[in-house]
Amino acid sequence: MFRLGNLTKYIPLPVLSGLVNGSALLIILAQLPLLLDTPLALSWEQPFPPDQELSLLTPLIGVVVIVVSWRKRAIFHQIPAPLVGIFSGCLLYYLLQQLGFDPLLGPVIGTVPHLLPAPRYSDDLYAILSRVELWSLLVKLLPLALGMAAINSLRTLTLCSVCESLLNRRIEPNRELLAQGLANLGNGLFGGIATAGSISGTLPAYHNGGRKRLTMIASGLFPLLILLLFHPVVSQIPTVVLAA
Repeated sequence: MFRLGNLTKYIPLPVLSGLVNGSALLIILAQLPLLLDTPLALSWEQPFPPDQELSLLTPLIGVVVIVVSWRKRAIFHQIPAPLVGIFSGCLLYYLLQQLGFDPLLGPVIGTVPHLLPAPRYSDDLYAILSRVELWSLLVKLLPLALGMAAINSLRTLTLCSVCESLLNRRIEPNRELLAQGLANLGNGLFGGIATAGSISGTLPAYHNGGRKRLTMIASGLFPLLILLLFHPVVSQIPTVVLAA
């Protein structure tokens, strides 16, 4: 409402490049333990777990997923690379399981919640706003809420700048921020996590042909379909496949 989205025009490209590549490095570091099938939290100073035997089969599945996703355009042109990689990794995982290598393989995702969330926090929010004796909570919560809002808004503005460089056209960042704010207001009532624009979700969609609003609609409806219909299938996907 204050048109703060116009600040995107002042974000330098080197800053965007640093943010995007920094995010990629953090994602890689967070997924390495799943790729190596180790519970140890790894770091750049300690990229491999000390004094711990590693199964080579789990990293092998991950490498296959990466290679297939990377090279899929030579075989499959219309199917998004992540889907081809996930299918290939799952096929190899369960083939090795049938051959008797189950003890050497990593875990699967496991139970996926399949209940629609309910706005169970709406009564609590109404109580805080309507009862004077609870207003002291607002004083404690407001700085934290504003901090989260600022961080998520900056993430979305960064994504808008990245999309502008990809599409060579102006994005409406103020509209994006307004939609994000309204979504997060409703999101909180359901106990959801405050969200923002996702580079890790947008760039794969773009590189696999997503250009129109239908892409955004599908990316919102697909998690809902997983909750309602596909949760038994998704629960059996190996974690190493998603990490790769």
